[in-house]
Amino acid sequence: MVGAEETVGSLYKRLMAHPQAPRGASDVYPPDSELLSALEALAGTLFDRYGYRRIETPTFEHTDVFLRTFGETSEVVLDKEMYTFTDRRGRSLSLRPEGTAPVARAFVEHNLGSKLGLPVRLFYSGWFYRYERPQKARQRQFHQIGAECIGSAFTSLYVSLQREITSGSFDLALVSSCIESAAAIKA
Repeated sequence: MVGAEETVGSLYKRLMAHPQAPRGASDVYPPDSELLSALEALAGTLFDRYGYRRIETPTFEHTDVFLRTFGETSEVVLDKEMYTFTDRRGRSLSLRPEGTAPVARAFVEHNLGSKLGLPVRLFYSGWFYRYERPQKARQRQFHQIGAECIGSAFTSLYVSLQREITSGSFDLALVSSCIESAAAIKA
């Protein structure tokens, strides 16, 4: 609430004199925004090769979605790392701190196993939020790309995808073209 000595107009002028993003969040603008787009395209191509399809989930979910997944004793829950708020109807909602729980919720809610056939291979890319102390390479708002393979007794598809990503054995021509594109953007 604005104090009696400060009007809304003067508050606005004071805040806008040196506008900045909140602590732990940053703007992504060219050329970094183009690099992010190129990385997402590269990931999409790689996921497509293994039969993964893109899923988009809301940026916020009912808090219970994360409590069920993490459990009451999870570090994320115990350390209160979630951005949680109550909406006008009194429901507890949280900005998503990770991607697995929203994908699992969507899988169940929309009966994706029946609609798409098992196993269901999904990937996502988006912004995630954790209320933790910002430090080098760890921000409160961060971009994440991930994949989930649901309904398979054998996780070989998931494991082979992870192995390919971590070993660097994925299509070097694809990576090279992404790097060339990034270099062209930076130039």
